[in-house]
Amino acid sequence: MLAVLHPMNIASFYVFLIDDRRRILNIRLALAHMKKQIIALVTLLSIISFAARGTAQERLSPRTQLEMFQRRVGVVLVKRTIAIGGVDGFKGAISVRTVEYSDMSNGQRAQGVEFHIIAGDGSYPEIDYDEIDSFLKALEQMAVLDKSATELEKDEKARLEANFITRGNMTMSFIRALPYIPDRGRYCVVIDPHTPGGQTVSVSIAKLNDLKRIVTEAKVKLDSQKAATK
Repeated sequence: MLAVLHPMNIASFYVFLIDDRRRILNIRLALAHMKKQIIALVTLLSIISFAARGTAQERLSPRTQLEMFQRRVGVVLVKRTIAIGGVDGFKGAISVRTVEYSDMSNGQRAQGVEFHIIAGDGSYPEIDYDEIDSFLKALEQMAVLDKSATELEKDEKARLEANFITRGNMTMSFIRALPYIPDRGRYCVVIDPHTPGGQTVSVSIAKLNDLKRIVTEAKVKLDSQKAATK
């Protein structure tokens, strides 16, 4: 004898079936959304990893001609320096000297300026010979920014900053001096060597011209060395 299903039972069965399909659909949607999030996370991690490798490689790769010269292997490299002068800074000082590397195997040379940042453990950032003119121009421009900044500060909310970065990543930053010291001026230039263990030195605007004069003397000395070796 065949069993006869009650209409209410049939309706309940279809409701259960629809609810079950909805749950399956929701699970599929949730899994699809989770898959998208995982793909996005993996992509982000890959980008971060690639950027980190790139940053590490940049740190290891030589940025200046002087650095490239120093990494030569299997040859005798000679380094010659001549002390030119220096300026006192706040909690430190900067001395300047010419630097020349020569390869005894083929007579090739590389010249530039070496700075001794006398702060903390000390550091020796260098700039290539062909960067000297742009470095001198930056000193000249920052020296005149003091007037513009003072004029700008008539608006209490206004501030003026400027930065110059060398090929070797040494940075000069024109910023407001903190704390303000009357005999040093309201603004200063902070020189950051960006070398391991290196610390910054703040130089007053008044002493930028002294630093420019010393670096100019270093360039003249390098030019005379070039002329003597021709």
